[in-house]
Order: sequence, then C-alpha cells, then structure tokens
Amino acid sequence: MLVLENTLVQELVDADAAIAALETAFREFGRGEAAVHRRVRTSLAERKLSTMGAIMPTAGILGAKVYTTIDENFRFVVLLFDAESGRPLVSIEADALTEIRTAAVSCIAARKLGVDSPATTAIFGAGSQAANHIRLLASQGLAGEVRVASRSNADAFCRELEEECGISVRPSTPRAALLGADLVVTATRSTTPLFPMEFLESDACVLAIGSTLPACVEVGPDVFAAARRVVVEWLPQTREEAGDLREALRTGVLAEHSILDMSHLLLAFDEGHKESATGLRVFKSVGVGLADIAIATDLYQRFLGSKND
Repeated sequence: MLVLENTLVQELVDADAAIAALETAFREFGRGEAAVHRRVRTSLAERKLSTMGAIMPTAGILGAKVYTTIDENFRFVVLLFDAESGRPLVSIEADALTEIRTAAVSCIAARKLGVDSPATTAIFGAGSQAANHIRLLASQGLAGEVRVASRSNADAFCRELEEECGISVRPSTPRAALLGADLVVTATRSTTPLFPMEFLESDACVLAIGSTLPACVEVGPDVFAAARRVVVEWLPQTREEAGDLREALRTGVLAEHSILDMSHLLLAFDEGHKESATGLRVFKSVGVGLADIAIATDLYQRFLGSKND
C-alpha cells in the first residue's frame, strides 16, 4: 500500500483542486450518489480516537479518516480503498489536508451565500484555522480588509498574515471587528457566544467553523433566529455535534426543516436558485467525512498523474 507523508501532501495540496473536488462530492451526495460515515468518537484516559468517512462510487473510492486527540493535539490519517475490490490503495498523513478542508468548504459556502467580491472580514480566533481561512479567503478573492478579534497572539498573528497574504490584517476588538463586516468567521473553541446578534451587520454572512462539540458555542440562538438562511454540511451530523446549533434547535428559535444542507444549496444553485447577498446568512460547519475523502481522492489521483508524467 502506498503511503503519502505530510511533507509530500503539503506539496500536493491545491486550493482550487480541493474546492472543485468538494463541490463535485457534495453534488453527488445530494443526488444520492455518495454516502457519508458520520464521526464516531471514543475516549478513555484523556485519549480520544475518532473516525469518519465516505463512500464515493463515481470516484471508485471508499475512504476513512482516523485521528487521535491527545493533550489537545490532533494527528490525522486518511485511508482510501478501491470501491470494486476493497483493496487498500493509500494511507495519507492528513494534517495539511485537514487544514485546507475546512477553509475550502467555507469558501464554497461564502460564494453560494452571495459573497462574490473581497469582503470586509471579521475573524474570531488566532489559531491555525483562523490563519487558514484568511489565506484561502484572500487567495479566492473573498476577503479584503481583515480584522482579527482574539484573546491572545493577535499582533504577531496579524503581522504574519498581512505580509503573507498582501491584504490588511489588523487586530481588533469584537465590536470594532464586526462594524461594517460583510463576512464573519468564528474559529474558536468558545463555550459561550462570541457576540450578540445586534453587533452583526444586517447583511452579514457568518461562517461558524470552530465549534464541533455539544459543549462549544460560538454563535448564540439570537443569531440563528435572525438568519434568513442557515446552511450546514449535513444536518444529521451537525445537529449531534454543534453546540450552538443544538441550542438554537432546543430553544425553538430555529426549525430543522428550515436548515439547508450544503449539497442542496449547491444543487439549487445549479438550477438557478442563487442566494442574494442580503439578509443575515449563517453557515455552521463541523467537518464531514465526505469532504476529507473528496480532497484525499483528488490528491491521490493527482499524485498518480504526476508519477505518469
């Protein structure tokens, strides 16, 4: 079985290819041509093992992502299998793959929710996911001026990202960051809402990507209640994992039938039902196995192609 290690994976990761692979995979899922294995977490003695995955017959792939969480550190591996024979094809160290996955899904959501030009952007958090979102949103022409609200590390973080991305990236307070912000990214592990709804611009697009556990809450029920559109990757998983979405559903300010899966958002877009840039829109992301396997499959196929050149 082939093994692709992190160093090579970092060279192979490509944002445009990842976004294209994700859009294809979500569309196939929406048409019933792919299946998702939801995340399963097992914990003991402060050690955690998690699995998630997908079946993608069109690509000829079954895949699983397996990762450990120890002392708040994550290590990721993706395994791809041949869909006909079941033969294992490749083991991919997936740290770099995971980093681009979340930001790439966010870029798709932002575009399909009406963001089509460099937006004044508020970022909550100064960790790796915040950095990845700034990089990818900037490179995709979706982020202009960026304001970073973080409890620590904001000055050095902003200087580094401003130099790297060639756009204005400045530290800010939560209130000032949100003033006039068309695009908002929350990339924290907060257990309480990061801001009240009245701090948001009425036509803002919120990408809530940091909270993936029931105990974590980045966005309060008041934001979901005010949203014109709420989108998730896949509701059966999101309603189990996302504390902020669970709270909005529990309090009754948000109804399940009003929530749109990413796959349906894309298929509706293809049919000409485009979302406008007006009204509050929220994308709640937890990360689904379909996204990991889609990007891993594209990366694997491009690796094979490079060996044949």
